[in-house]
Amino acid sequence: MAKRKIDNYVFKPGIGALDSLFPNAYTLLSENKDFLIAESIAYINNEISDATKCQRDIGYLIDGLLADVACQSTYYSYFMGLAEYNSLDISNTVIRTIERLRTNVKARAATVYSGATLTALNADIDFYIDEVIDIAQNGRTAADAPTYSTAGIATDRQRAATNLLNNIGFIAAEVNAWVNVTYPAHNHDVAKCTRDVYYAIYAAVFDILWRQYC
Repeated sequence: MAKRKIDNYVFKPGIGALDSLFPNAYTLLSENKDFLIAESIAYINNEISDATKCQRDIGYLIDGLLADVACQSTYYSYFMGLAEYNSLDISNTVIRTIERLRTNVKARAATVYSGATLTALNADIDFYIDEVIDIAQNGRTAADAPTYSTAGIATDRQRAATNLLNNIGFIAAEVNAWVNVTYPAHNHDVAKCTRDVYYAIYAAVFDILWRQYC
């Protein structure tokens, strides 16, 4: 294709701000910038009504993740999932915040670890966040019974933990029977009592095995 020289070319910039196709829209947005910022902040404050509480809860989630990764258990994903489910706010904003925690933790981990170690760590992070969100969104019945590593744990502690877990149903039944006999007039909810006994034993098992380390 033939080329033609253009003499005395004068550069003309694009159309100006007020010469745009939508000058009214530009002016409207420019003059209302502060208002739009204020409205956005108000929306965020409405979605997360208590920023201090939000920050606190993120700290709890991080502590739980640290404990599960360090101790190779799933207890804190179970516990924190139940805590989120029982909270007063389980909106989409909260779920997105938990998902954002996954992203941030993985990004930080990638600055320290690599290869198979990073892959394994990311798998632990994914399991933890997935379980917390699953329980938070779907309720207590979505909670899987926690698991515990016993690597490096003294034999007597392992036996104590195993005996508690193997007899958890029996212990719950005994507690219910004791309540019925001791407080016959009490409006006793067997299902809730059984659930709470399980909560207590799962926590006790973690403490027996790992409290001195985590």
